[in-house]
Amino acid sequence: MPSTGDTLQYSVGFDIGIDVDDTGPNHIWDFSNLFPISMSADTFVSVSSTPFLYQFFFNNQFLYPAHNATEAVKGTDIDLAGTTFDNLYDYYKNDGGSYKKVGFGATINGIPLSIRNVPIDHVYMFPLNYGNVDSSYSEFAVAVPLLGFYGSNQWRHNEVDGWGSITTPYGTFDAIRVKSTINATDTIYIDALQFGLSIPRPETVEYKWLAQNEGIPVLEINTLFGIPTTIKYKDDDDFSTSIASSQEEDLHLYPNPAKDQLNFRVGQDQLGATIEVFDMNGRLVEQSIAYELQNELDLSTLPTGQYVLRMISRSEVLNSRFHIVR
Repeated sequence: MPSTGDTLQYSVGFDIGIDVDDTGPNHIWDFSNLFPISMSADTFVSVSSTPFLYQFFFNNQFLYPAHNATEAVKGTDIDLAGTTFDNLYDYYKNDGGSYKKVGFGATINGIPLSIRNVPIDHVYMFPLNYGNVDSSYSEFAVAVPLLGFYGSNQWRHNEVDGWGSITTPYGTFDAIRVKSTINATDTIYIDALQFGLSIPRPETVEYKWLAQNEGIPVLEINTLFGIPTTIKYKDDDDFSTSIASSQEEDLHLYPNPAKDQLNFRVGQDQLGATIEVFDMNGRLVEQSIAYELQNELDLSTLPTGQYVLRMISRSEVLNSRFHIVR
């Protein structure tokens, strides 16, 4: 598990035809063809280094020992129905028997608040052995300034459903796989309208491959309705080097940056190749076939940003990045 001071780098990638049901004992997983879309890092910091007003629950061994966190990590800002969660920190506790998310701190609509999970979300229960299953229920509730109330509850069901060897662009590791099935419901109450509602989220499933002393999963695949939505793997490579090693230079796109149209040329042996366009979250946003030597893609429905075009022919797979500007 991660510790204070760890900076753990990962790449967001995509691959073709991932089968998340491919698992079992003494298994071999090969994800060496993952292609990086973007790269990021999480830095796990001491609880005492986070905003002071967030520490009321999470740095208080005497009053709140169950929530006394061992590390924290900066989270992603959220805008939910006009309510902003800024400067967010998630707090975790590793007590040897489990790894838990004990709560979070956030500046909600401009007011800093500290929010506990009660009960606590048990991300992992130790030891993790093949065939182990466990479940935990967690929830939090917060009075939202200028709005009313926001709360969330979830059930997490974990199963260690595989062990063996996994290969990613980062390396090859002995690992176990933990499958986490999560069912959650959000509850919102708006004071001004005297109206509230509960919104069940679609069931999500997280597949995490854990290797000794790696801190974070060497690979994590999150799915919705059985379809991979996020693929992240631990990485320590330079992003530009990773892209170059994926033969980016062999596929020429123009103009780049593009506006409403992107042009590219293929060779005779590449006719009939599948063309796929992915956004920086690894989502497939456009797909076509290269029927001509000279091809063009209509980009008019895609927003400004960075994308990856992947061409899959009979003999090779080529990737190249491009930008859309308006």
